[in-house]
Amino acid sequence: MPKPSGDRPVPARFGTWAEADPGERRRDLVRVSGAVAVAWVLLITVYYLLPFSRPTGLEAVFRVVAAVVIFVGTLLWQVRRIRQSRFPRLRAIEGLGVMIPLLIVLFAGLYESLSHASAANFNVPLDDTGALYLSVTVFTTVGLSDITPLSDGARILVAIQMLIDLLILGAVIRLLFNAARATGVGPRLGPVATLMIPPEAGDDVDDDR
Repeated sequence: MPKPSGDRPVPARFGTWAEADPGERRRDLVRVSGAVAVAWVLLITVYYLLPFSRPTGLEAVFRVVAAVVIFVGTLLWQVRRIRQSRFPRLRAIEGLGVMIPLLIVLFAGLYESLSHASAANFNVPLDDTGALYLSVTVFTTVGLSDITPLSDGARILVAIQMLIDLLILGAVIRLLFNAARATGVGPRLGPVATLMIPPEAGDDVDDDR
């Protein structure tokens, strides 16, 4: 434990997941599960309550910019919470549980706005459920082809979501788990995270020797 500098006390080091008692682990798992469930319900509820009227050109640009700002801002907030968390790996899982529905809802709103702007953007008019369905199929790469973009703008928007999906599966997951590793307050991230983030020599490795 680091010694205090002068008369200023140094905060005690956070314990690890292994050091926490079983009751504390269960409470934190329940809290994280509840937070993710609430995020899904809240985001989808807000999505269905928001009106997506036909946007003008300037309004369409504003909606795209607002979606990007909301997504990036939420991601940075999640990274900060991970770095400050006692159990960063668990907090990283919670962060992913929030970022995924946020991405789906944001693009669903953009798809519906685009459909309202012009019926020629998609092969069928999109309502709330149709746009949400399209966003989910794009995110999961299912590609059922029952809803397809027809205009260049709609195709570009779908392509952007595909690229961001790759970021979610790659760079964003790496960023969140690296934030957990950077805290240095727990054991190695585990076999699943290790497959995605190969540990560097001497990084986040327990040494009992």
